[in-house]
Amino acid sequence: MKHRYTALFSLAFLLLTLHISSPQLWAQRKLLRVMSYNVENFFDTEDDPTHDDASFLPTGEQHWTHARYQTKIQHIAEVISTVGGEAFPDLIALMEIENATVLSDLLHRTALGEKAGYRHIITHGEDKRGINVALLYAPETFRLITSEELPIHFPFDSLRRTRSLLRVTGEVPSGDTLHVFVCHLPSRRGGALASARYRNYCCMHLCE
Repeated sequence: MKHRYTALFSLAFLLLTLHISSPQLWAQRKLLRVMSYNVENFFDTEDDPTHDDASFLPTGEQHWTHARYQTKIQHIAEVISTVGGEAFPDLIALMEIENATVLSDLLHRTALGEKAGYRHIITHGEDKRGINVALLYAPETFRLITSEELPIHFPFDSLRRTRSLLRVTGEVPSGDTLHVFVCHLPSRRGGALASARYRNYCCMHLCE
């Protein structure tokens, strides 16, 4: 069973469960565009004293200047804009997001906010670097019902901190309910075998 979980969930993913009771209504919308995107270290340029983000500051190891931050925002927006083809994705699961500020900048400093009209939900987990998961959603095609942050605490390692899971429930154009889980599993740092139990635990917690 452990090998099965590792194979299925070793990468960050978006899990969707959809119960369709009326195909005729669903057909009116044709399809729902869903995107999962690890944006990798999407930090702002401000120091967060509660987390270890020193590498991503103008004076840090990555020389994270305002110009580099702006370039990253534009690149992320370009990727999202091209994925949906003629239309923007309806749901976008994002990994490695520092805070709501970077999401706000992404939406207001690019065409995503005006053209797609996205709203966002983000976790506030215990990852030591302060990276979280988030969901962008288009309110015209996904009417938010509830959102819940699911913290992860490892019973076998009380000192290990990781990002939370995000569960979002909404109504889609068919009138049916869609449950969206956004998860960024612990990395293989320290070795795939040694770190597998952390990923397995997150997967089991997700399936409860």
